[in-house]
Amino acid sequence: MTSVGGRRVCLLLMAAILTACSCARQSAGQSSAAAEAGPDEVPVKITAVGFDESTQAHFVLLTTADQAHELPILIGDGEADAIMRALHGIKPERPFTQDLLKSVVEKSGSKVDCVSICDVRDEVYYATIYMNQGESKIDSRPSDAIALAASVGAPIYVASRLFEDESQPGVAARHTPHVATAMGITVEELTPALAAYFHAPKGVLVAEAGESAAREGLERGDVITRVGMQEVNAPAEFRARIEAIKDQRPVVLRLNHDGSERSITLAVER
Repeated sequence: MTSVGGRRVCLLLMAAILTACSCARQSAGQSSAAAEAGPDEVPVKITAVGFDESTQAHFVLLTTADQAHELPILIGDGEADAIMRALHGIKPERPFTQDLLKSVVEKSGSKVDCVSICDVRDEVYYATIYMNQGESKIDSRPSDAIALAASVGAPIYVASRLFEDESQPGVAARHTPHVATAMGITVEELTPALAAYFHAPKGVLVAEAGESAAREGLERGDVITRVGMQEVNAPAEFRARIEAIKDQRPVVLRLNHDGSERSITLAVER
């Protein structure tokens, strides 16, 4: 953040974290809140950072493991950039807010347990950051909490009632990147913003690498540009290329990672 208001929010949040860390150490002998999510909260994953055409604003999409529920939350352009970079492990030239908060937490000897999107009031979502086995909790904007969780690898939870509240602020006409899965590899559409981040003009972005693919060196943030000798420019195209392979012969994937190209060979799994 470069604005005065952004710096003020960052400083206040850092002060809250340091105060919470100090209080947690002082109350080590006292009973503490549970670090785990409550019974009315469910774990979610960040499945997309997209752009809502109706509001002309970015959003982050949180989805349950069974994909039965999803929660889109409108966020600012800067926050969308920060979450996207944290999610895919892209390090900026200068630290973003979540990078600074991560350093403050780690240098103070603390640990982020999880973050919770716990409430919505007057069309504004509220989040809580839990640290040190539940001994500390900090109020936060959802965008900052989600970016921090993505940066440190902490789980994210959502209060179940937020999925059921039809009056909650939603995204009516969002553009969610298309995804497809084949051979245990989940890929998503390489949007113009992602193409710029990953220095890859074409291909599909690896969102999740299956166990066998990960063993061969495939990782989140790789961009698959070819399956064998055929180019791929869309998730559905990637799946079609894999499904078109009739036998169990190995397949070569051409990858681009931050502008550097390489190839890996995988056995086709059905």
